[in-house]
Amino acid sequence: MAKMGIGLLGDPSTVFKRKFRWMFRIDSVTGSPTDSSKNNGIYVLPPSASARPKLGFKEAEAQHLSETIFYPVKPDWKPINLKLYDISHPLIKENPVTKWLKTIYDAQQGQWVASSDLITNGFDGLKRDATVELYDGCGCVLETWVYENAYPMEIDFSQLEMSSNDIVMIDITLRYDRAYVLDNSNASASF
Repeated sequence: MAKMGIGLLGDPSTVFKRKFRWMFRIDSVTGSPTDSSKNNGIYVLPPSASARPKLGFKEAEAQHLSETIFYPVKPDWKPINLKLYDISHPLIKENPVTKWLKTIYDAQQGQWVASSDLITNGFDGLKRDATVELYDGCGCVLETWVYENAYPMEIDFSQLEMSSNDIVMIDITLRYDRAYVLDNSNASASF
């Protein structure tokens, strides 16, 4: 093959990551309803939109005689938005998002879960690891991000309107402790 002088862009093994080839998973809340092995057989809500993490660094400054030098000292992981299709299915007995919310707060009873239980269990049930996988055109995983201890910082069950035939969505703002990308070098398919 002739070299075109455009580096890796001309290489036939180069794969462009596409914005529509991904899956976001939070155990028992979102993912693929047909992927029962990763969701323990629980039917969940499929995602519509999400994001990879956004990171900033808080800085410390060192005052020198004639200048100020800045150092990154603390990673500051920004919340991400997750948009879910709010579907109804005979196998979904309770909305997975409201079920997740009930691990800390029961709106019907107007009660918080006892704080001693939260401290003892380390927020078990509320804080859950989440993953987002990016795929190539054949469905092979190109990239996997893990969001450690994600929880819903804000939940918007969306506005309803009689003059619209749009699909009902649930918007969740997720806060998480940290995010990292897994090494998928062994997962890629060989062509």
